[in-house]
Amino acid sequence: MNAPFQARAGLRDPFTAFVCDDATADMLRPVAVEHGWSPEKVHKGGLRNAVQSLSVSASPNILFVDLSESADPLNDINALAEVCEPGTIVIAAGTVNDVRLYRDLVASGIHDYLLKPFTVDHLRDTFAHAQMSCRVRAGKPRSTSRTSWLR
Repeated sequence: MNAPFQARAGLRDPFTAFVCDDATADMLRPVAVEHGWSPEKVHKGGLRNAVQSLSVSASPNILFVDLSESADPLNDINALAEVCEPGTIVIAAGTVNDVRLYRDLVASGIHDYLLKPFTVDHLRDTFAHAQMSCRVRAGKPRSTSRTSWLR
């Protein structure tokens, strides 16, 4: 996302999620632990809570936002872009099955959009791609360990 750079960027968490329902939270927490992230970084509240929280705190490297309660996902994602710092990888999830929405979200800077209900394997694959993008952006070589590809 493309908010103006702010000095707080050095204090970024690796991951934070804002979800609308317990089922998504319950699926995210163990996957977060698999990646070495704190399960306490999975918050209830969806996109609205994400915008409020990130307006006063540093954006994580990887941000998961649930758009399920959003009446206008594209407009709401643009509000999120106003508070996200450069380099934040945003993964969105929602219930709208519309290829035009998907394309518009990706064009606005979203890394990926997961249609709910999604599987834990879809979540793992999406986070693995997001982590790879973080490493590429940071100039770090990709791990060749077999276990890093299985996540």
